[in-house]
Formats: sequence, structure tokens, C-alpha cells
Amino acid sequence: MMNDDQYKTLVQSAYDGRLLVGVDRVFARKLYTGMATSAIEEATGEAPYLEKLVVWFAFLASPVAMLGSAVLAAVAFHWWALLIVPVALLWWMFNRSTSVRGGSSIWFLTLALIASVSVHFMNLLAIPRMSGLVAVFAFALWCDRLLYCASTFFLRAFVLRNQRALEAFGEGITIREAG
Repeated sequence: MMNDDQYKTLVQSAYDGRLLVGVDRVFARKLYTGMATSAIEEATGEAPYLEKLVVWFAFLASPVAMLGSAVLAAVAFHWWALLIVPVALLWWMFNRSTSVRGGSSIWFLTLALIASVSVHFMNLLAIPRMSGLVAVFAFALWCDRLLYCASTFFLRAFVLRNQRALEAFGEGITIREAG
């Protein structure tokens, strides 16, 4: 357990770039999806309502969007959906497994989502159901990535503003010198 001065030094060193504060993505996701808000508040003195809302949205929206894209594939491609849906499901599962990795970024999927939604709303494809399918599928991929990126970002910010959070959830945090 560190005192206030040690904690303030650690936080300042992290903001100065002298220390790197890493977060285990699976730990962070489990914290926001598996731990009650009241338990987090009891341990830290803070209740992360907004953070849990964002993480739960991504947690639930991804499989719902994936199901929606399967329905849209059936509507747009008819019997070809029997080939398209399993490929999309494998792609989604691959994205889900890579989203857990620390180096996976959300930026490419954000650009892909913006592009697919833009193509759909600008009606650039002859069959709007196809562009809708791509947009919904891109949203499913993006939500999976958001789930881990947001939970990691939120937990890092939490432990850098709340000493009790660092003490309570330190098992999911790695601190090392930069360089």
C-alpha cells in the first residue's frame, strides 16, 4: 500500500511519460461487465456508471449486430447467405480474439464503419440491402473492439485518478518504466 505522496508521484510520472501504465484488457472487461457497480463503489468510493454503460453497450451490441447482419445477408443474398454468414461469423470471431490483444487499435475499424455507413446512406450501391449488411457487420466488429478499448481506457484513467482503485484492481495493472 502506498501513501498519498507515492501515489501522486506515480501519477505524475505516468502523465510525464516516465512510467507506462498497462491494463490487462480481459481484466478490465470483466471488471466492468462482471462486477456490480455497488461493489466497485464500495472498494473505491466511485461508481463508474457511464463507463459500465459504454462497456455493456458494446458487450451486448456486437452479438446483436452480428445476428442482424446474418438476417440482412439472408434478405440480400438469399441462399448465398449459407456461404456468407459462416464466413462473416468466422471473421467476427477472429476480430473478437484479436480485440483482446493490447496492440489492437480501434481506428481502422472506426474508419471502416464510417465508410460503410456513408456508402449506405449515400446510396452508392445498386442494392441498399448489401450496403446495409456491410454497415451492420462493420458495427458488430467495431463494437467488439470498442468493448476492450473502452474498458482498458476507463480502467487506466480510473487508477490514475483514484488511489483506492489502484489498490483494489492492481492485479490487472502493470506499471513499468518507459524506455
